[in-house]
Amino acid sequence: MVNTLTAEGLLFDLDGTLINTIKCVEKYWRIYSKEYDINPKELLNISHGVQTIDVLNRLLPENIENNPTLALTIENRVAGDVDGVEVVPGTKELLNSIKNDSWGIVTSGTEMMARTRLEQMSIPAPKHFFTADNTKRSKPNPDGYIACAQSIGVDPANCIVFEDAPAGIKAEKYWRIYSKEYDINPKELLNISHGVQTIDVLNRLLPENIENNPTLALTIENRVAGDVDGVEVVPGTKELLNSINNDSWGIVTSGTEMMARTRLEQMSIPAPKHFFTADNTKRSKPNPDGYIACAQSIGVDPANCIVFEDAPAGIKAGLTAGCTVIGIISSHTEEQLLNNGVSFCISGYDQLDVVYQDGKFTISKKQ
Repeated sequence: MVNTLTAEGLLFDLDGTLINTIKCVEKYWRIYSKEYDINPKELLNISHGVQTIDVLNRLLPENIENNPTLALTIENRVAGDVDGVEVVPGTKELLNSIKNDSWGIVTSGTEMMARTRLEQMSIPAPKHFFTADNTKRSKPNPDGYIACAQSIGVDPANCIVFEDAPAGIKAEKYWRIYSKEYDINPKELLNISHGVQTIDVLNRLLPENIENNPTLALTIENRVAGDVDGVEVVPGTKELLNSINNDSWGIVTSGTEMMARTRLEQMSIPAPKHFFTADNTKRSKPNPDGYIACAQSIGVDPANCIVFEDAPAGIKAGLTAGCTVIGIISSHTEEQLLNNGVSFCISGYDQLDVVYQDGKFTISKKQ
């Protein structure tokens, strides 16, 4: 894994990267989801890092047409609330240590929102500042980062971007490549792809291409599987697996067996005895078939199993199977995982106390 990088420019996202406002923002989205009868889970799944107006256009097009200032009203309310807003540790020290002409901010928020947050947290606005107001196409389009690099006077290839998007999900990198190649909206693709079989994503968004190129899913998975850049073991994984009986646990994944076994081998994790993939499970997540089959393979009732999941599709599968689900904070925030029904969340298995005695697990979160 690369630990040292060189660059001529540093480009920062704002929310979640320099200033953490997630709790505050999600509080108001919950208020508006109730007021306008929107599913809060759906709203929160698409809202982070996306312009307020884009969220509203997607979920409340009629209200936007009748109330064109709704986005501004929401942003004014959010901007005036500092409850739960905090500076990401080390932000001020880092920014004070670097030349003001060599870094910039690229945010999907409005300039009003961004400047208000910086002022509230006593962070000077940078010279190179790109918001929803001066960037024609917002993230996930690259326009803002390209413009910021050009403003600094450097090639984007010589810049480092700091973002709070889920780390280490290499499929996202390749989904972005294919979304550009096949002219798919990358937001739509990334919103549905995590925890879902590659073939299901392609059948939904590229049915004609799948019909003409039946090996496309395999081509994508081979490319992803061969790339280990940024792939890492969740903290505490090996220690936990080494401490429990191999006959008492299993893996259920939407990935193919080739992909799953390749990743396990790359990370030096032995494949379990009970192993259910896209190749031996008729219906993949969010259907519960894999978790039910895995529990039956172990020889226990799904109701007596604990599932560890990081994505809504998998959480739904585990809960539908009758299992208890613990959330792994990775591709989604703790708030999003809790909203989808997990019992509690961890960011690594080293945060758990696990005891296996008389054929039963007792699992608790360390205090």
